[in-house]
Amino acid sequence: MLSKIPKIDILINNAGVIRRGTIFESTEKEFDLLFDVNVKGSWLMIREAKEKLSEKAIIVQISSGHALRPGSDPGIYTLTKQTTLNLANMIELTCPNYLVKVVCPGPVNTPLARYGRTKKDVQRIIKISHKPKYVASKIIELLESNKRKLLFEPKSWDYIFE
Repeated sequence: MLSKIPKIDILINNAGVIRRGTIFESTEKEFDLLFDVNVKGSWLMIREAKEKLSEKAIIVQISSGHALRPGSDPGIYTLTKQTTLNLANMIELTCPNYLVKVVCPGPVNTPLARYGRTKKDVQRIIKISHKPKYVASKIIELLESNKRKLLFEPKSWDYIFE
C-alpha cells in the first residue's frame, strides 16, 4: 500500500493528549498515556514516514509553549513536549538533508486546551486563546519562510519566528 503513496514533501508531526497536575500528582497510567501518544506517536510517525519522504522534505514537529516555559502543571505533558523538541533535534542530526522546523504554540481554542479545566477556567481559556485557523496561518508563514521556529511569545500574546 505504501508504494502507491507519492513522496511526501511536508510532514506535519503532531500528536497530543494532556493530563493536568504536577509530576507527583500524575499516575503511572497518565505518564504512560502521555509518553505513548505525545512522544512515541511522533517518533512512530517519523519512523514510518521516512521511506516516503522526499529527499529534501520539510518536517514540522509540533511541540508546545509549555516546553519552552515549563511550570509545575501540567508536569508530565510539559515533559513530553520538551522531549518532542529533542526528537526534532535528533531528526536534524540523523537526517541532515531534511529541513526540520519546530512549532511551539500557545493557547489554542481546541478541546485539548479545555480538557480537565473548570467551567470558569474554560471561559477564561476561550477568551485568551487563538483560533486554530490563526495558528494554521502562522504555520503556513513558517513553511514559506527561511525561519526554523514558530514560538508563542507571552509578552505580546502572539507568535514570533526564529
